[in-house]
Amino acid sequence: MGVLPRGEHFVETKSKIDLRFQQMGLPRNLAERFFRKIKEFRGIAVRYDKNSPNFLAGVKLASMRILTRSYEATV
Repeated sequence: MGVLPRGEHFVETKSKIDLRFQQMGLPRNLAERFFRKIKEFRGIAVRYDKNSPNFLAGVKLASMRILTRSYEATV
C-alpha cells in the first residue's frame, strides 16, 4: 500500500545520513581547526575589544596571520 517496512526504510535513511556526514566531514574539520587556531590568540579568546568593529578587525588580523603561516609552510 505504499508503506515500507521499518527495516528497509531505516537502512535506506541511515545510509543517506551517513553519506551526508561523510561529505560534510572535511569542511567541518577545516572550520573546527580554524576556530581552534583563532582561539590561540588571547585577545580574541577573551574578547578584550568590546567594540564590534575592533573585535572584527582583530579576527581578520588573526586570520591573515594564520593564512600566511600555512602558506609559508607549503612554500
